[in-house]
Amino acid sequence: MKTLFLVAVMICAAVDLAMTAEVGEEARLTAVLQSTATPVEKEDACRRLKQIGTVRAVPALAGLLADEHLYQAACDALETMPFIEAGEALRASLKTTSGKPKAGVIHALGERRDQSALRDLGGLLSDKDSLIACCSAKALGRIGGIKAVGVLRKALPSVSDPVRSTIVDALLQCASQLLTDGETARANRIFKQFDDPKENDHVRTTAYVGLIRSAGDHGLALVTAGIKSRDTARQTAALQLAHAMPHPKATATFTNLLTKASPAMQTALIGLLQQRGDVFAAPALLTPAYSAELPVRTAAIAALGALGDATAIPLLAKAATSLDESEQKAGRQALIELRRGKVGDELVAQLSLSNPDVQVELIRALSARSEKSAVPKLFILARSDAAATRKAALQALSRLADGSQMGALVELIKDAKDQAARSDVRGVFESVVDRAGGRKGFDVSPIVNGLTTANATTRIALLQVSVLFADGRLRAAFRAALKDTDPVVSRASARALCNSRDVGLMPDLLELARNSDGVSLRALAMEGYLRLNVDESSGFPPQKRAELMKPVFELATRPEEKRLVLAALAEVAHPDALELVGRSAGEDVRNEAEVAGLQIAKALRLSAPDVAEKTFRRLATEARSNDVRVNAQTELNRLKTP
Repeated sequence: MKTLFLVAVMICAAVDLAMTAEVGEEARLTAVLQSTATPVEKEDACRRLKQIGTVRAVPALAGLLADEHLYQAACDALETMPFIEAGEALRASLKTTSGKPKAGVIHALGERRDQSALRDLGGLLSDKDSLIACCSAKALGRIGGIKAVGVLRKALPSVSDPVRSTIVDALLQCASQLLTDGETARANRIFKQFDDPKENDHVRTTAYVGLIRSAGDHGLALVTAGIKSRDTARQTAALQLAHAMPHPKATATFTNLLTKASPAMQTALIGLLQQRGDVFAAPALLTPAYSAELPVRTAAIAALGALGDATAIPLLAKAATSLDESEQKAGRQALIELRRGKVGDELVAQLSLSNPDVQVELIRALSARSEKSAVPKLFILARSDAAATRKAALQALSRLADGSQMGALVELIKDAKDQAARSDVRGVFESVVDRAGGRKGFDVSPIVNGLTTANATTRIALLQVSVLFADGRLRAAFRAALKDTDPVVSRASARALCNSRDVGLMPDLLELARNSDGVSLRALAMEGYLRLNVDESSGFPPQKRAELMKPVFELATRPEEKRLVLAALAEVAHPDALELVGRSAGEDVRNEAEVAGLQIAKALRLSAPDVAEKTFRRLATEARSNDVRVNAQTELNRLKTP
């Protein structure tokens, strides 16, 4: 109990200290307002007093209300203060201010919703300065209530624009607030007053919206009348509210309007039905989906995607083949969005019934919807004589196929009619592997078995696929292919080997680089070896990577080969890699060696600071490149900084 008492005492003391501090700060800020301080200093003081000011600050703030430069800051502070005195100060300043300062005061009274200011503001509605009159009307609209309505109505007949328009807007604002407060009858009278052809479209739209909102169960009738009328303002108002109309007969009413509406209204009604999300509207969309008017047709197609079911697929697929971009886009999106019924099954079923153009769109939709049930049919279509269908099927398989279809993919390779087709199938293999996040866990037996074929073209294609996987049987197949008596096979297998993702084939790549007669193939083999060595997926620690760099470093004799090795060494954060870089001979690769050395040293800054410092020091004084010298000196300075 004693502890609780002490805590309470400490809290009270802290509160008292804070209050005392704020009182002192308020006094200081008030003194700033009454001093010869700069306008900026006074504005800052006003902003702070807005947060902590009390009744004591009101007179000082009121003293700035007539100041052309500081009235806004003073108004901002006073309008949020919950003290009667703040309102009194603002009202009193109506007699001592003019122009923009007076307009600022009026705005502040409106924001305070100061009922005591109604008479003063009402008198200003006839002010010769239209700025003051309009600001007063806006403030009265913000204050709202029955009395404000009376003041505004009294002034309306005797004023002209722009004041009249502002008063009308204020009355409509009051009416909306009355409606929110449950004063439906009073609000309705105001809305009716301005639902008049003599008013502008903006006013009549707002008034008709108010009439609908205040009509209760009769709101649907007003919406229907607005849509059917030729009055643009009423149509706009009706369409604004129709999508949220809760009446049980609303959807049926709107669909019945479709047949007799103009094309523009049909488009709007279809969009409205789509917004409402009522699936019972779907049958009514079929007729406009065949309309001769493109906007109507496109809107209906888009709405069927949200409201239709599987029976709409033929219509949507045909639309997706349209030469018109907007209709095609609507059809494609609708096929993707369609959810009611067995959409996936029907999309697959339609594949057999459709022409190639439609097949392509159906395949596109199945792929976008990730419909894996389509995979068996896609394998069939991947052999289609129609090039577009075949290509679309393979693209979809790239997204939908997985490792369980390895055998079927091998058969596609075997059946491919040309190099382009084989390349497309190889792309499917690559996608399957990449989506799986690696090369492990695949049963490559179908590939291994396929490599036993006597058909050289198929063997080469399968070797090009084999580079995606790490498997001992595939390594053996590569080694055999490299020694094949058919030079076409051996050359193709050598080039394929250079793209391998299997670190187990690194010795073979090194051997290929050593023994290759062709400069191009030698470079490709070295590049493949280096890529596998520094690839994160290899899992080699830095020391092992540096060790594996040594033999290929010794092989590099041409400048372009040295550059390949130096670029790879730059990725190896180990002193041994730095030592190899230092051994790089030749002025032709000096720049690359310096850049690689700097990069390795940066990576060693924490793990081997002495080695890094030595390298930075050497490069800072000896590097040919000014950029390298500057960077090395910067790193050296960082090492010296505690």
